[in-house]
Amino acid sequence: MNIVVCPNNYFTMPCTVLLCSLLENNRDVSRIKIHVLVDASFEEENKRIIKEQILLYENASVQFYCMKEDWLKGITIGKASLVEIPIVTFFRLFMSKIFPEEVEKVLYLDSDMIVRKSLKGLYQTNLENKAVAAVIDTFNYKIDIYNNLRYKPTLGYFNAGMLLVNLKYWREHNVLERCIDFIKNYPERMKYLDQDVLNYVLREEKLFVPLTYNAQTSFFLQTPPVSWELDDELEELVNDPCIIHYVGSYKPWQKEYNLLHPYKDEFFKYQSLTRWANSHLVKSTKKISNREKVKSIFCRALQKIGILSVPKNTNPFRII
Repeated sequence: MNIVVCPNNYFTMPCTVLLCSLLENNRDVSRIKIHVLVDASFEEENKRIIKEQILLYENASVQFYCMKEDWLKGITIGKASLVEIPIVTFFRLFMSKIFPEEVEKVLYLDSDMIVRKSLKGLYQTNLENKAVAAVIDTFNYKIDIYNNLRYKPTLGYFNAGMLLVNLKYWREHNVLERCIDFIKNYPERMKYLDQDVLNYVLREEKLFVPLTYNAQTSFFLQTPPVSWELDDELEELVNDPCIIHYVGSYKPWQKEYNLLHPYKDEFFKYQSLTRWANSHLVKSTKKISNREKVKSIFCRALQKIGILSVPKNTNPFRII
């Protein structure tokens, strides 16, 4: 089983926790190779931390790859070059080029995830004549997504946090080159960066898999943005998800996280098995715009003088 992660220095801790959860729940897999894609700024100490955690498991091994920035030179998104954007965002586009030919299938996972169950079933998914297997995104039912990318809504839109990738197909069908062409020709359409690129390029070459393999935060809401046709899948997911994806501006390990996510504590369960057991919450690196700051101050002032009511502390999530 080939697993791919792409952490930056800040995400070393959550990525390590993700890998711990994956390896804890997949001890029955005979061989797991962890491929860690990083840029030149990734610190040696963080490599050592990740490697030490992985090597606690007899069935696991690890290899690090340093992304070459010259692959991205000359490619721009609006006024910014890809080298100016955190390039870890785009590493997964280059997997067919980075890995040797004998690596034909990989499972990519975002670093803000937790694995709770075996991944054998997912990894054995038949990808014949398909480039990728993925789960629908929260925005799957939003017409704006398709109007922006210019393709039919009936084809669907996936979340790129979990990707089961057929690298053999990518090489044979020039997926990387097609992605780069899209970036060069339609930079204005990339609202969600490489996720939009992959959805457009692979719009007719993907396979949707059950929601449980990428249980995004909104799937746990009392009124999730998902078709009633998936009610049975949602019920199963809420009770026993396989992969939890903490989608959102803030994450469970950050001080600013205030969501009543039913599986928030799962993150800390696996964090306790790493060197970060009992560590304090960290401050988010997200930059808050001056407009957001002024709006927040203004709302608090109106609430204080009674013009604006204070919202009730209701829980939008399902209770499990």
